[in-house]
Amino acid sequence: WFKNCYIRGETDFIWGYGRALFDQSEYHVDNVKLTVRNSASAYVVADGNDGSTAKANSNLWMHNSTITVDPGMTAYLGRVWTQYSTAIFDLVYMPSQVPAIGWTYMSSAVNYTSTSNYSEVVTTNYGPGATTSSRPSWVHLLSTGPSFAEFFPTATDWLTSPVVYGASVSKGAGYFQRPNQPSGGSTSTTSSISSSSTSASSTVSSSTSASSTVESSSTSASSASSSSTATATPCVVSAYDGFSACLSSTNIVIQGPFEVPAETTIAMTGLTTGTTVTLNGEVSWAHSTTLTKSNWLFTLGGTGVYFNGRNGTFNGNGQDYWDGWGANGGVSKPKFFRLTATGSVVDGLTILNSPIHIFSIAGNNNVLDGIVVNNVAGYALINGSLPLGHNTDAF
Repeated sequence: WFKNCYIRGETDFIWGYGRALFDQSEYHVDNVKLTVRNSASAYVVADGNDGSTAKANSNLWMHNSTITVDPGMTAYLGRVWTQYSTAIFDLVYMPSQVPAIGWTYMSSAVNYTSTSNYSEVVTTNYGPGATTSSRPSWVHLLSTGPSFAEFFPTATDWLTSPVVYGASVSKGAGYFQRPNQPSGGSTSTTSSISSSSTSASSTVSSSTSASSTVESSSTSASSASSSSTATATPCVVSAYDGFSACLSSTNIVIQGPFEVPAETTIAMTGLTTGTTVTLNGEVSWAHSTTLTKSNWLFTLGGTGVYFNGRNGTFNGNGQDYWDGWGANGGVSKPKFFRLTATGSVVDGLTILNSPIHIFSIAGNNNVLDGIVVNNVAGYALINGSLPLGHNTDAF
C-alpha cells in the first residue's frame, strides 16, 4: 500500500508484477524526455501479469489520486505489456493532457489487448481527461471499483485494523500502531476504502490527529518500536564492519556518514521478529566493478521489521556507473534496495543516485511511506542527446 506518495517519471514509471494500491498520491509526468529525446508521449502504468503462477495475482489499483503533467507532454494512463496486464483507475483526477484514447500498448504486445484487464471506474474518475467515449474497446469501463477486502483478500490487521496512538513529528500527523500493542489511550478504528466515495478514502478517528500512514502485520515493526526495543540497548553501526555484530539485535541504529567498501553489499536479512532499524545520516557505496544487476546494494528481510529512515539517506553513487545503457549493457551495475521482509514497514528514506533499479519488492504485506527517490543527476549527465542515467526504475 503506497500512500501519500509523489511519483514522477515518463515511461512506464509505475510498472512490474505485483498487487499494489497507490492511494492519495500524485502521479506526475515530467517533460525531460521532451527536451532530451524530442518525445512527448508518457505512460503512467505498465502491468506485467502474464498469467504465470508468480505473476497471476498482479494488479495495480490507482485510487483517490491526481495525475499532473508538465507542458508539452501527452500522458497515457498505461500501456499493455503482457497477456493479462491489469490495472484500475478509480477516483483519479485526469487532466486534459490525458488523450481521448487514454491507453495504448507496447509494439510487442499488440496481440494482448483483447486479454488485458485495464479498467476505469467511470463514476469516480474526473477531470477533462476522464471522458471515456473514445477509449479503446478493450478497456473495461466499470460503474464501481473494488472494495478494500476484495483487492486485498488475505490482508489481516496489517492493513484493516490500525490504531492511531498519537502525533509524531518524525512520523507524520498520525502514527499507526497495531491494535494488539499499547495504544496510548487512542481510539481503535478501521481503515476503509470505498470506490463510491468522493473524498479521502482512508478514514481514521483519534483523540489527537488523523492519518498519515505507517504500519504493518500482526508481528510488525510496532512490536519493536513500542515493546521489545523500547528497553533494548541500541546496537550502533557506524562503519560497514559493524553490521555483523548488530544483526542479532532488536534495536539497530545505522549511524552515518560512512561508506560501504567497493565490491560489498549490506544484507540485513533474517532479522529477529519486531526488530527496529533506524538510519541516521548518509550511507554511501563505493564504486564496484564486479557487482551486477543480480546484486542489490542493500537487502532488508525479516518479519515485522520497522525501518525508520526519516533522517537518513542511501547514496548509490550512480554517477560512477551511468553510461546510458542502464541494465541493458555497458558497465556492470548493481540494483539498490531489495525488500524481502513480510509484514514490515519502511518509514521514510531518501535514495540518491541509484545505478539502476531502486526498490525490488519481494515480500508481502509491507507498507512504504515517505520515500524520496532522487536521480535527477542522471539527467544532468548527457551523452549526445540521451541522459546517462537509464533504467533507474523506482519500484
